[in-house]
Amino acid sequence: MPANQPPTKDGLLAFAALDVAGAVGMDRAEVRAWRVLGRARLAAGEAEAANDILAYACFLAPDDAEAWELLGAARLALRRPREAWTALAAALALEPTWKRAVLAKLCADADGSQEAAERWREVAWRLAPEDDGARAALVRAVGPEDGGTR
Repeated sequence: MPANQPPTKDGLLAFAALDVAGAVGMDRAEVRAWRVLGRARLAAGEAEAANDILAYACFLAPDDAEAWELLGAARLALRRPREAWTALAAALALEPTWKRAVLAKLCADADGSQEAAERWREVAWRLAPEDDGARAALVRAVGPEDGGTR
């Protein structure tokens, strides 16, 4: 993973306090619409368009963890793991979830960092939900909790 410092929650919230969206005349619903459009483009396999749209959404609402997560996923789809990591670090700083930790593991895998991948696998399990279906999805995504084979 990159040696530079990842975004911090305080830094992202301070940037959000500048209310860039409000300064350009957008309300939160319009900003959310950019996220929704980005998610749709990503689901349609249009990762480059999704990247551009979601980067704008993150600029407008730097406190939107879901937008950062989607931006990370778009960049991962574009095979740009270091850029994906930067976006996912923001999402994780704002709201850590097991799904975001799985994406961080995938970034580390794509970047060839086995140590980081193992750390993120462990984080994903620490954040794992109790729901059996979600836990089964986590096993499929990162392997069993003990790190062994299935």
